[in-house]
This record gives sequence, C-alpha cells and structure tokens, in this order.
Amino acid sequence: NSNFTNLNQRDKDTSGAFFNKKFMTSDNFLSLNFSQNIFRYFSFSPRVNYRETWYYVFNTNLSKDSVATENFERRGTYDLGVNFQTNLYGTFLTKIGNLIGFRHVMTPSIGFGWQPKFTENEELRIFTGSGGFSSERQFMNFSLNNLFQMKIKQNEQEKKIELFNLNFASGYDFKALTRKL
Repeated sequence: NSNFTNLNQRDKDTSGAFFNKKFMTSDNFLSLNFSQNIFRYFSFSPRVNYRETWYYVFNTNLSKDSVATENFERRGTYDLGVNFQTNLYGTFLTKIGNLIGFRHVMTPSIGFGWQPKFTENEELRIFTGSGGFSSERQFMNFSLNNLFQMKIKQNEQEKKIELFNLNFASGYDFKALTRKL
C-alpha cells in the first residue's frame, strides 16, 4: 500500500510576508500477519508492520533553514505485535413453542504491541506531516465480544437468529506519561 503527496503551498504569515512550502512524499506500507491455532482452541496472531516514507523537499524560503532540501531522504519505522483470542460457548436449550434454544458466544482477546523510538529524519516528518510515529510505544489491548443468538423451528427447518452484540474493549499504554488506560 502506498500514498503519494505533492504539495505546493503559498501563504502569508502574520506580518504579511509570503512563504512557500513545496515537497513530495511517498508513504509505503508493508504488513505481515498470520493466524495460527494452538492447543485447538486458541488463535495466535503475530504481526509486523513496516512503513517507509520517501521525502523530497524543494528549496523555498520556508524550508531552507529548517530541513535538508533538494535531496531524496527516507525514514523507516516498524512495529511488532501479537494477539490471542478464543471462543467460549454457552447454550440454553428449551422447548417453548417454536423456540429451540439460546446461545451466547463470548470472544475474549488480548494483544500486545511494541514500537521502538525513531529519530531519523524527524525534522522532515514534522515539516511534511508524513511518516510514522517517533516515540517508543508499548501497549496492551483487551476486548470481550458477546454475541447472543436464538434458534427457532420454522416450517420444519431450524433458523438461527442473531439477537444482539455487546462488546467491550480497552487498552493500556505502558509508555504514556498520562492517560495510560
């Protein structure tokens, strides 16, 4: 997956002087993940994401003092993670009219992720607004998805009806200074 940006911006600052901002970026993304069942009942899903941004900043009155210009530059970032989940089933069988029974499917999930700190070409990321996160991140996410169903008999055939979903999710950032949860 790739995104290309070509920006040529001319504006006035607060004093009325013109400034020019001109650059090209290409954001390229690569994601590798797979899901593997372990112990028959658990799903194990590791992932690796890589993002590489290519920069070319033209020499203008705004860029000449703040970033390297007229050169192709690159910035690469990556993150790693793993997710575990399983399904738990509960059934309540009954014979009331056409109603055969109820089923509750719970899917608990927990995941962990990590990204190291990146400082390469940070000034280009700030100048263009394009490129991966710079700070180190260590996080955990968890969720519990609930699906409620019922089964009825209709014209001698069984029919499954989804009643509703009730989902809960949150996360915890180990490296955040505030609002970790």
